[in-house]
Amino acid sequence: MDGAGYRIRSESELTSVQAVMSAKLGTWTLQSRSSLSRYDRHQTDTRYDGPRDHQTNRFSEVTASSTGDAQEIVLGAAVQDVAYGQSPEGSTTLSLFGNWTRELTSALTMEAGYRLDQVDPYGTQHLPRVSLMLSPSLNYTFRVTGGMGYVLPTLYVDSEYGPATFSSTSSIRDLNTERSLGGTADANFRSEWATLNVMGFWTRVENGLERSITLIVPMIQNQTNDMFVHGVETNLKLDHEPFALYLGHTFTDTDAELVSRHRFNSVLMIEEEEAWRIGLEAYYHGQQNIGKAYVIAGIMADYRIGFATVFINLENVFDVRQTRFERVYSTFAGTTVPISVMSPLYAPLDGRILNGGLRFEF
Repeated sequence: MDGAGYRIRSESELTSVQAVMSAKLGTWTLQSRSSLSRYDRHQTDTRYDGPRDHQTNRFSEVTASSTGDAQEIVLGAAVQDVAYGQSPEGSTTLSLFGNWTRELTSALTMEAGYRLDQVDPYGTQHLPRVSLMLSPSLNYTFRVTGGMGYVLPTLYVDSEYGPATFSSTSSIRDLNTERSLGGTADANFRSEWATLNVMGFWTRVENGLERSITLIVPMIQNQTNDMFVHGVETNLKLDHEPFALYLGHTFTDTDAELVSRHRFNSVLMIEEEEAWRIGLEAYYHGQQNIGKAYVIAGIMADYRIGFATVFINLENVFDVRQTRFERVYSTFAGTTVPISVMSPLYAPLDGRILNGGLRFEF
């Protein structure tokens, strides 16, 4: 085994333009939104200087909405185009959708929606959704939600690896869309100084898209078996000026390799409004099906001077890196050329990150 190091250098640049127009027509509000973005990226590593790739996203949407005494209706149509440089691996999505919200009683509200997507080259996708919310008082709300979703294969599997690589006989067009069916049930409590939310979730994933790394080559493939994910997420906010404390825990039961069974998050903010703010944060990622548990901590602060704000952030204070747990890149002697193997990444590769700057508001 070769003990030489392995380095990845990533350069990226995002350019985006957005436009929004709206008008009133009687009881209806018409709105048009369009956006154009281009994401350029260049990946190099110890062995290979990759090409300069770019991804272009175009999106346009038109909606008509009407709000009455006890109901709201939203109707719309959209088109989205994704292109990967000169590659034919892109997709075009034409959408029609509608959403209806109705107050059945003073304490019970129903919401139902449906979206029909025609995706080239992946076919027709159906996205129904329904929810019921019970609000017996101003302090308590209870809600159940169910629906379907999907995820399209993408050429970029992970920003740390760059574009996926396919053989001359395969591409992302040969993959199936990832489909999901799921539901949630949550309860909320709110008082003058505390907010508590507890949510249970359940999801079945069909044709799940997963990343595999072989010989430093990122690949995308569909899982052969359905995957089930269920768990409970709890969030608590305690607020008493000038302090605000956010605590959270997520329990997830799944066969997915890179999902922690337990995750805890905590953020303490101390703020003098319109003057300064200091924050301390810590995130615990429990052991996954592979790897080890770890904690990421950070410090943030900003100070306002007139219309300018000076800010500074220190991330990963304790310098947690997967390379401190194990080797992530190895080479072995092959028959003709060395064979390189990249381990799955479940923890940060970067160490401490310090950034700061000026933010202006006019």
